Amino acid sequence: MIKIKLTTEEKYTMPVSAAKKKTKAKSTVKSVKVVAPSGSKKSTCTVTVREKQVVNGIKSLKVYNPLKSYSSSTLKVILDLPQALTADDFKVETKSYGEGSYMGTVPVDDIYTTDNQTYEVYLANDDIYNGRYVRVTVNALNGQKTAEVRFLVDPDTVRQVHTAKVGDDEHSFSVDDDAMGT
Repeated sequence: MIKIKLTTEEKYTMPVSAAKKKTKAKSTVKSVKVVAPSGSKKSTCTVTVREKQVVNGIKSLKVYNPLKSYSSSTLKVILDLPQALTADDFKVETKSYGEGSYMGTVPVDDIYTTDNQTYEVYLANDDIYNGRYVRVTVNALNGQKTAEVRFLVDPDTVRQVHTAKVGDDEHSFSVDDDAMGT
């Protein structure tokens, strides 16, 4: 059996469980001095208790394309942990080739979330075309701030689809008859 003597300059002490070999500390304890006798000699170490650093970053990024078209204007960004963000927090860039540089920022029109963890990012235009690379940066996060993905569509499943936002001036759209099975 090991006997451990705890001393601290703080007014709180930390209980030690010998069976579990773990300690539980009150959040006010900053450091504890542990003295363990070894035969006739004593050994000393200092244990410092710090607040847990919460790191939140981009967990995944994908181009949202349920209609299987050649272009998309929606991204799905999933964070490690919930965090309230605005459309201004998202920076979206595209490029055509893997080795090329990003061509510029694509304007974010709006975002949607129900849980502050999974975000649908709506772009102002259909600026993401088949084969392009997309990079999203969220500087408001303290973890992984940037993610990149390549948008690829299987040409055998592509449909010609036109979409519009409710309230837009566009009143008509067309859908390829073969894609609709008519």
